[in-house]
Formats: sequence, C-alpha cells, structure tokens
Amino acid sequence: MKKERKEPELTVELKRQEWEMTLEGESVLRCVLTRPELAGTWKGIRAINRYYSHVADHWRRRWEREVYCMACLDLADRRAQGRPFRVWQAELVTRITLQENGLLSLWQEGQECRGYDRTLILRRGDTWSLAEGAPLKLSSFFPQKRRWKKRVLEQLTAQVQGRLAAGESLLDSDCVKRLRREFVPDNYWLTGEGAQVFFPMCTIAAGGEGIPAFSVALPGR
Repeated sequence: MKKERKEPELTVELKRQEWEMTLEGESVLRCVLTRPELAGTWKGIRAINRYYSHVADHWRRRWEREVYCMACLDLADRRAQGRPFRVWQAELVTRITLQENGLLSLWQEGQECRGYDRTLILRRGDTWSLAEGAPLKLSSFFPQKRRWKKRVLEQLTAQVQGRLAAGESLLDSDCVKRLRREFVPDNYWLTGEGAQVFFPMCTIAAGGEGIPAFSVALPGR
C-alpha cells in the first residue's frame, strides 16, 4: 500500500522594519518596510527569500539616498521661505493574496508621500512556483495559450465599460481604447477566485483612482 505523499511545509512571515532619518535633529523622512520571509521544505524557498531581500535592499537604498536628499532640500527650501515642512513618508507594503497548492502569490506596493505632494504609488504582483522558486506568467494558467490574451482583454473591457457606465470611478473616458497598449501580462496576482490584473498609476485613470485592478476568471479556478 502506497503512502500518501506529504506536501512540503510552508510558513510566511512578514518582516517589518521602521526607521527615521533626520537633518540637524529634525525629522525629515520616516520609512516603513515589510517583506515576506518564507520557511519550510519547498525547494524554491531560498531563491524566493533571496529575491525579496534584494527588493528590500533596493527600496532602502532609494530612500536613504535619493529620497532623503530630496526631503532635505525640501526642508531647506521651506525654512528659507518661512513655510511649514511636512515630514516625508516612505513605505513598502506587502500583502499575501494566495498560499495553496504549491503556489504563493502576493503584491508589494512602494508608497512615497513627499510632504504636501500627492503620494506616489508603485505596485508589483508576483506569483511563485514554490517547487521551482520561479515566477509564473499569467499565460501559464490558460491551458490553451493561443488565445489567452484575447480572453483576458475581453474580461477587462467588460469591467471597464461597466465602471464607466456606472460613473463609479476616475477611469479615463478613452481607457477602453488604451487597454491593449497598457496591458502588461506580468501585472497580476492570484486570489482564491482567480486573478487580479492591475494597471500602474495614471496609465488608464486619474491619479486619484490609485492603481485600478480588475478580476479575471481563470480556467479551473
């Protein structure tokens, strides 16, 4: 009698770091960074952890160099003009959206609030094969890949038209025409119901809309 093969184990912890940067004793930039740290027996865990460690280092370097310098210049300029200064904020947010059947899916969002300016947001979605430690493309969830993009765009178009008709969003009036041009297959994450496909800030909607995301049904899910 064959024994049932036990699925490898996985735990995911969100590591959080906070720090503050100052100029002449005055707070200039506050940073918060979260990243996933995986543990368990899946073969791909080490590669995935290494990837997110590099991502965290990238954001940390950006904030401690470029963004910090810009915040200091903003403080100096406002001091010279006798205007109030608002501390800059930088954060890397991580959300786990799916963890099952050898898959891990999540999104990360870099947010930078530069004083009184609008918050800048950059989002990335990742879906991993835990066995291989490799990212999966959206097309891999469609058995017949030949027409997968057409099927996705049809679903996106229907939802965009629905939101425009309902007047419930800040989508651009011509965004239906621009969907194909702005669609990036890697910009997605998985949930228990299917995929969420998203578009970067200000590509198909006004900045106040943030990052538009749409549900996409996947075969067999």
